[in-house]
Amino acid sequence: MSSLARFVAVHRRGVVTAWITALIALAGWLLVAGTAFSDTSEVPESEATQALAVLNGGTASDATSGTIVWKSTDTDITDSSLVASMSRMLEQVSSLTGVTTVVSPYDQAVAGAVSPDENTAYATVVATSDLSRDDVAQIVSGYETDTLQIEIGGPALELIPSVDGVAESLGMLVALLLLFALFRAKRAALLPLATGVVGVASSLLAVMLASHVLDIPDDAITMGALIGLGVGIDYSLFIVHRHRSALMSGKTVVDSLAEALSSSGRAVIFAGATVMLALVGMFILGLPILTSMAICAAVTVLFTVGTALTLLPSLLAMLGTKALSRTQREELRIRGSIAPPARRRWNAWFSRVLRRPVVSIVAVLLVAGAIAGPLAQIHIGRADASADAAGTENREYFELVSAAFGDGFNATIIIVAETPDSASEGAFTELVADTAALDGVVMVTPAAAPEGVSAAYVTPSTTAQAEDTEAIVTAIRTELAPRESKGTAMHVYVSGATAINMDIASTLLGNLPLYLLVISSLGFLLLAVGFRSLVVPLTGVVTNLISIAVGIGAAVAIFQYGWGIELFGLGAGAPIIYLIPVLVAGLVFGLAMDYQVFLVSRMHEERERFGEHQRAIRVGGRESATVIAIAALIMASVFVSFAFSGDRIVAAMGVGLAVAVLFDAFLVRLVLVPALLAAIGRRTWAYPSWAERITPNVSLEAPAEIEFESAPHHTTNAGATR
Repeated sequence: MSSLARFVAVHRRGVVTAWITALIALAGWLLVAGTAFSDTSEVPESEATQALAVLNGGTASDATSGTIVWKSTDTDITDSSLVASMSRMLEQVSSLTGVTTVVSPYDQAVAGAVSPDENTAYATVVATSDLSRDDVAQIVSGYETDTLQIEIGGPALELIPSVDGVAESLGMLVALLLLFALFRAKRAALLPLATGVVGVASSLLAVMLASHVLDIPDDAITMGALIGLGVGIDYSLFIVHRHRSALMSGKTVVDSLAEALSSSGRAVIFAGATVMLALVGMFILGLPILTSMAICAAVTVLFTVGTALTLLPSLLAMLGTKALSRTQREELRIRGSIAPPARRRWNAWFSRVLRRPVVSIVAVLLVAGAIAGPLAQIHIGRADASADAAGTENREYFELVSAAFGDGFNATIIIVAETPDSASEGAFTELVADTAALDGVVMVTPAAAPEGVSAAYVTPSTTAQAEDTEAIVTAIRTELAPRESKGTAMHVYVSGATAINMDIASTLLGNLPLYLLVISSLGFLLLAVGFRSLVVPLTGVVTNLISIAVGIGAAVAIFQYGWGIELFGLGAGAPIIYLIPVLVAGLVFGLAMDYQVFLVSRMHEERERFGEHQRAIRVGGRESATVIAIAALIMASVFVSFAFSGDRIVAAMGVGLAVAVLFDAFLVRLVLVPALLAAIGRRTWAYPSWAERITPNVSLEAPAEIEFESAPHHTTNAGATR
């Protein structure tokens, strides 16, 4: 790593030019090629997807349906003038690119699409992913009046919130203020932010171009920005902080960079690799859309590690001693070195933790249990329009259709059965009758199906996200279908939005333990190799899992229970989408491992020098605490800023990650881990001889902010900066 530092220092202008050229080239390429994001979410094969395949005669289709609903307050819904006006509107919609069929409520063959009591009617729009919602909205807006309300919604016409970047900019501003508070130098404060932005920008440009050859959802951009900015700024912070410390000790700029990359740079590589492996490992979960998003996020982390190890040292080499404040440069010029800060508050903090380690352990676990408690009641699913904030387009649509046609209007359950003979057809008729008699079922209507297949649509009284709707799906699958199929050749499948979400949740929860086992085992092995200890990796893995539970628990409390959700402008509580627990688990594990390495490396370094266990914990914790705390605050500020984006998924991710990072930094790394290591004692560093023989020699040093306690202070001449 020191060789890399010296290379980029010597060729600093070339490295900076190379990054700028790469950014311009990627941007130009994207300007010409554009993007090709996937608008549909591929889900794993399940009963729900098999049902749709059987209903479509075995052929795949990306067609979905949406709804245009209108309500008149002064004209009868079947008045000839209104019928003529709405028919013209539907004709215009039917001519749009991507529209396959438009079913008018005034068609004699259509039943139930008009509600005389509410003076409301709706039309069904069947379309492919080529349809633009904005085109439909533009046509519809031309027919709205003060007495005619028209709304659009449903899967094909649902409004997807866009991220405007305003809240994220505020998060970046907070990060800049925190960096300035730490460094007291404007240039040094700007560098982590600048390199983080370059890393994220270049990676996202690459991801956009990759959308032409890979099935990438457009949400990957937001997820990549959220993750990349957080880790990118933190990684750069560690290196800048170590470089400045070396400069203040009297080293030249080049030597300081070599020391920074040899210590912090190694920790950054380790942390970045852990995050990327945790993300790529999500293929175990069997959810294609999640895997593609995770790969994109891993690419973003890779680019941010690259900028931290190449672009950042180049910029630091250009700055020379201007990475320090003017006052610090003057003191360095006069004295040759700058005395390290005393850090009395952190010293007192760790002294108290070590005096009563059991009390500290119990206190942290109680706080963790309180925050993570809601995790026990997590409801995996997808929020529908009923959970959107009042006044939003999706909520206005939901209120209009639910008032006229019931809350279950967009929660249709589809029953599909292979019925190759008359006995099977009779059994399906009985199944339909049994389903109609279930509590919560409004009606069951026949559906068109190919030969040898029977189908029916079940309309529940509750929304797609409601547990009562899930109960209907479960009853059909586990009770009614097995009973009526017995002794016949009928094979029943159940689909619909609720059934699909239930199948995804089942797949996720079934594979999640394996995923956690894999990343935990990987983390354990990496820490064991780096520290030659079994206790250090064990405490790291266990405490990481605690932080993961806290992050997901906080997301459940706010976004499922609805505690304080109004703060983020997101309406009511709703099920937690399957992306949240998995992404939070993978990212928090990697980020927490970063802090564990940074903290324990400094403790290990102190122990190797003086051989005193308690002292190593106190001094190592004291010298690491400031950077860990600032890094966590910066990362949390970036994550929280995304929570105000208006997108429920991004908001839940941001809050879950922010809470987990703050808890992990302040309570786990600065209280729980030191207390555990103190309680365990010298056995912390024990390592079996057989393991030593087969363990490769890998050094994972973390930066030390000041000289070792009681060690003579180094005072070399700092006159040469280059």
